Amino acid sequence: MKEFGLDLSKHNGDLNFTAIKNAANNFVILRAGYGNSVSQKDTKFEEYYKSAKTAGLKVGVYWYSYALTPSEAIIEAKCFYEVIKGKQFEYPVYFDIENRDHHKGASNAELVKMCQNFCDFMESKGYLAGVYANTDWFTNYISGLPKGKYNEWEANYGLNDGTLQDVKLVRNPHIHQFTSNYELNNKKFDRNVSYFDFETVIKERGLNGFSKNRLGKLTDNQVANEIIQGVGEWGNGDERKKKLGLRYTAIQNIVNKKLLNDKPIVLYYKSFNSTSIVDGLKSIGINSSLETRKKIAKANGISNYNGNTSDNVKLLKLARQGKLKKA
Repeated sequence: MKEFGLDLSKHNGDLNFTAIKNAANNFVILRAGYGNSVSQKDTKFEEYYKSAKTAGLKVGVYWYSYALTPSEAIIEAKCFYEVIKGKQFEYPVYFDIENRDHHKGASNAELVKMCQNFCDFMESKGYLAGVYANTDWFTNYISGLPKGKYNEWEANYGLNDGTLQDVKLVRNPHIHQFTSNYELNNKKFDRNVSYFDFETVIKERGLNGFSKNRLGKLTDNQVANEIIQGVGEWGNGDERKKKLGLRYTAIQNIVNKKLLNDKPIVLYYKSFNSTSIVDGLKSIGINSSLETRKKIAKANGISNYNGNTSDNVKLLKLARQGKLKKA
């Protein structure tokens, strides 16, 4: 996937977020604040967050660092958390480390540790965390940051003419900030391109203020079984791809393997609690005629079914347990 978005702070002034969305931008990444005090929250953060959500934009957030030591990075992370908690973000939360003048005296190893401390703290609070820096920083100052451990947002402008350039990025980042000269309504912005479906992962895992959805609570095998049994509302084709997101291929492979297996696939009726097998079947939309009940009884190991009480009790017990096999 590929989608575009802007990163914003109070320096961008008053903004029309509907216009931003209508200009083919799908997300914004907002500065929540900077430094080691909650009092340094960006004065536009609350307004921007509310307006972006209202406009239907996905939202990420970052904290601009002035930390000089790894311990100070944790203090900044705690401030960041206090500012953003209670909100929901479809994009990661980022540690912005980019100005060497702000970090004088810190060694490269300390700079890497600052990134790790900040991100680890945010992850402990249930956020998908990452690091923002330019190519020079990723190359010369924090190259020791383990690749792939955190989400990386890399700035490299190329010609910086407002368009996406074919430039060499050292970290293969999920987000590339490719210009500071994107124009919209007579204003210039930083613009970014994202190559990763953060929203699906974040919501599935219950991160960034979202509750874990049902898919995130099930294993691939459990989802595959539900698909085969016709339950769970996973749909077919493109609908299923959308619902399963990044897990689609793995789950569909399991489904295909199970369907090709020589062992018969057992399907079950939706459970029901009734004192009458006739009424119970009707309640789940199944024909309850004697002929149908004979077939259901046979599928469940009951031969010569004629509607007697003993056999019906057996069927009802299976139905209550959700173990009544389909005919």
